[in-house]
Amino acid sequence: MRFIVAFLALFVPISAFASTIWTYDLRGTVDGPDTAANYLRDISVGDDFRISMNIWLLDSGSHGVSFFGNIGGWLFEEQDTSAFYYAGDNSRERFLTGGSSSYLSPPIGSMGAIDARDIYIQIFGSDLSGDESFSEDDRLVKENGWINPGEVDSGRISFNFWAMINPETGESIEADISGSLHSFVEVPESDAIALFCLGLLGIFIIDYKKKKASRF
Repeated sequence: MRFIVAFLALFVPISAFASTIWTYDLRGTVDGPDTAANYLRDISVGDDFRISMNIWLLDSGSHGVSFFGNIGGWLFEEQDTSAFYYAGDNSRERFLTGGSSSYLSPPIGSMGAIDARDIYIQIFGSDLSGDESFSEDDRLVKENGWINPGEVDSGRISFNFWAMINPETGESIEADISGSLHSFVEVPESDAIALFCLGLLGIFIIDYKKKKASRF
């Protein structure tokens, strides 16, 4: 009985969001500037970054986003933010996330205290005309919040931080490192389902062992 209750407790919320949440894998390379990266002990220009991003539709003009990953040797925890899709303003279409320092544990500073501020992800679409008339099927971001990786032209990440250079004088600097995206892939929903099934299997095994132990 406990197994059935646990199954329903997990399955109902997941099934409710299964058709409205998409997960993407973003990979790229830190490309500068050196002056900013030099303040961070475990991030250097040329390092790889990998970010897992979830996206869902909030309303007609905005999206909910959560992402986590690593930039070089820095692992950052999952953070929730919002994002907007822009098209038809005489520039290439683009998808831009916000950021929040409340979820970020800053990388180690090589020149003093580091305070993480924001991470932004900006994805550019393949339409460069800024014409609102191009079909919804060809857009970078669909009306339901889904991003078509085939329409991604390029992408950037940026990480803004504050560094204390000299505690005695109070000298500090705000800096920003950036990176170029070279891979944007949708993570198949089957992966999430597989993890879900493994979780259910684990619950079943634990429940079975408890029942077996109670017999003796």
